[in-house]
Amino acid sequence: MAVAAFWDVFELRMKVFECLRADRCDVDLARCARVHGTWTDLALNVLWLGYPRTQDGSDDDNNRKRTEAIALLPRNRRQDYASRVSVLDFSKLHGRLVHAMFDRLRFPKLKEVILSNVDNDEPEEFRLSKYLQPTLESLKLVDKSNDEDTNWLTASFLADVAKRCPGLKEVLLWAPYTSIDPVDLVQFFRSIRPQVISIDFGEYASEVLTYDVLSALSQGGCLKSLVFVPDKAKYSDIEVDHLQRFFDATRDPFPSLKRLELVLEENAVPLIPQCFPAITWLRLDVTSYLRDESILKPIANMSQLQILEIVGDGDRREYNHTIPARAFIPLGSLSQLKSLKIGTSFYPSCMREEDSEDHESFSPDDKFVESDVSDMFSGLTSLKHLSINALDYADHDHHLWESISSFCPRLSSIEFVGSLDLWSLVLPNAPVLEDVTNMAVEQIRGRMSLVGFQAVRIIDNFAPKLQKLRCTGESSISQDVCTAWEEFRTTQDYFKFEGRNRIEELAEWK
Repeated sequence: MAVAAFWDVFELRMKVFECLRADRCDVDLARCARVHGTWTDLALNVLWLGYPRTQDGSDDDNNRKRTEAIALLPRNRRQDYASRVSVLDFSKLHGRLVHAMFDRLRFPKLKEVILSNVDNDEPEEFRLSKYLQPTLESLKLVDKSNDEDTNWLTASFLADVAKRCPGLKEVLLWAPYTSIDPVDLVQFFRSIRPQVISIDFGEYASEVLTYDVLSALSQGGCLKSLVFVPDKAKYSDIEVDHLQRFFDATRDPFPSLKRLELVLEENAVPLIPQCFPAITWLRLDVTSYLRDESILKPIANMSQLQILEIVGDGDRREYNHTIPARAFIPLGSLSQLKSLKIGTSFYPSCMREEDSEDHESFSPDDKFVESDVSDMFSGLTSLKHLSINALDYADHDHHLWESISSFCPRLSSIEFVGSLDLWSLVLPNAPVLEDVTNMAVEQIRGRMSLVGFQAVRIIDNFAPKLQKLRCTGESSISQDVCTAWEEFRTTQDYFKFEGRNRIEELAEWK
């Protein structure tokens, strides 16, 4: 009787269904829909609702499956399920025929739509306006086609979005060949007052994020996240003049902004704390042509930062374009920092070749010494995640790991970009990362030939609590090590690891 009474209470029944959804128990929800007629509609509503997009994209596949399922249903059944969905994900569902299956459908619960183009189709052929519902909170438009089509993102489309979707909170626009200009963006952002903005307009991106656009985004104080990182463009840095003018004319810039990702000129770095004073998450891509050791001091003064990423990639890895290693030392003052990613920008042994043309301009002060390592990491006591370059540290890598081990007691995750030399981990009094449970390695190397068994034992000594080891590179040695690690962690009796007692191999390794 008590069980029957429990299921008769609508609120309790819905709570159970919502818990199943939260645990991603789609199969169990489908079974609930078949138990009784009074359960069917409620369970199907929860099952087809979909999942909000997560940072790691873990639910993307679930949302795409629901979107595809609607397209495959008979026409007379599509509306019933279209009325239940909150997410439509077309990121891997392309072509006019797919979108034609959604014509004349209504989506009263739709909150998020992801649109993508890879086949050089014209947007009018998709009739995208049918997805612009008053309930929409998140719109993502991604143009991945090779055709330089400026019709995918137009001023008229933005005006239509602003008119039809007054509650829009998140906007992602990736269209490298757009025809819109700053005036269009100003009008759009002043109409919708978004909280999250992500923009990639390719190599002409710097022409779009102007003083007027920054002012429109800042007005109202609603914006919480601004991502402006062109994916493939090399020369799209935000110009310092726009930032300076914005700062001079704005009394309280971006009061609610917490996350910022920018590509900008190096002389614009001092304006970041002034224009974006409240951010706690910063991703910065900056080219240092001047090799200025003070370039990161303004960032080091942003004591509220919790996540910091300094990016370098492609041609910017050239010596005369990288940020000097000593410029990173002031970052040690960021005592609240929990995540530091400098694996593609921090090169403490970035030595210039002797026969290069700028030999005379090389400064000995660029060399990163043991005291510099201590100064940099001694204040990072809250650090939980670190991404760092492990390539060509010469004799300083031992001091590097030693400082990290001593000064970062909360570190639980580390990523090595480049090639990790295991030799530095077996020296006398080698450092130990006591609490690291997750590790990612691009490449693994030793002084001589190295097998997975030997590397696993060394890594286990280096990080005794390690639970997960990922190999991000493609070298066969690194892949073998990760495979051996999985076997090592699942073997209860370490002396029977791989069915071998190979202590002699440990003794032979040099």
